[in-house]
Amino acid sequence: MKLTSDFLWGGALAANQCEGAWQEDGRLPASADFLPDAAHGRWNAMLHPGNILETRYDYYPSREAIDFYHRYKEDIRLLAEIGIKALRLSISWTRIYPTGEENAPNEDGLRFYEELFTECRRYGIEPVVTLCHFDVPEALIRKYGAWADRRLIALYEKYAATVFDRYRNLVKYWMTFNEINNQKNYKYPLFGYTCSGVIFNEDENLNKFVFFLADIDTESKEGKNDGNKLMTTEDAVYMLTYTAKTAAGQEPTWPDVVPSLKSLEGSIWYEG
Repeated sequence: MKLTSDFLWGGALAANQCEGAWQEDGRLPASADFLPDAAHGRWNAMLHPGNILETRYDYYPSREAIDFYHRYKEDIRLLAEIGIKALRLSISWTRIYPTGEENAPNEDGLRFYEELFTECRRYGIEPVVTLCHFDVPEALIRKYGAWADRRLIALYEKYAATVFDRYRNLVKYWMTFNEINNQKNYKYPLFGYTCSGVIFNEDENLNKFVFFLADIDTESKEGKNDGNKLMTTEDAVYMLTYTAKTAAGQEPTWPDVVPSLKSLEGSIWYEG
């Protein structure tokens, strides 16, 4: 198969995986900042997130990460040296609106991403930017229960419009939410908190919540500012997790992989 000349070979990072600097230049904590590493209780926290904001763990990897916030120029240069032509990145919502409800965005945060995307383009790397990659403001989790409350739609729309406008000459490709279809796995609490900052109660109608999120993502693919579209649906895509599985130690074959892929179809949402 011959790939087209505009095919993008690249890599991927998320703000919470790489930036660190979790409380610098006006940024406030987000959902990922409360997840410890595997050696210090990560799975317990993800599977039992009810007290995650109040529990104190020994180490939180996202708070330091790889210090990309201070060292991104060196990292971008190294990526260019190995031939990367596109880099999927995410914006940390709390760098732009620290609590999610400020009237004006944080200029220090806006400037950081402007310089980051400019550096990518200087090396011929196309930035592909995710708006929300497991990164919900702590303040919105505490006040509204995160995406369990429809008031987050307007706050997300304001955040999206801000970055669409600021980076309209630097970013061509956007993603709305990371692995949005993981919400279908609502029986496992880790997906609610990790993906959306939501901490479920046992008596909640979880099916209703899941389809509410699907509706949010469909609506969010069109950003607006004073009635003027800042992007079209052709410029934005979902990021879906779609993983084939085979038995441990078994050499994967197509007949073995197909059933596992079909089992995931119920979690994939399509626009009509």
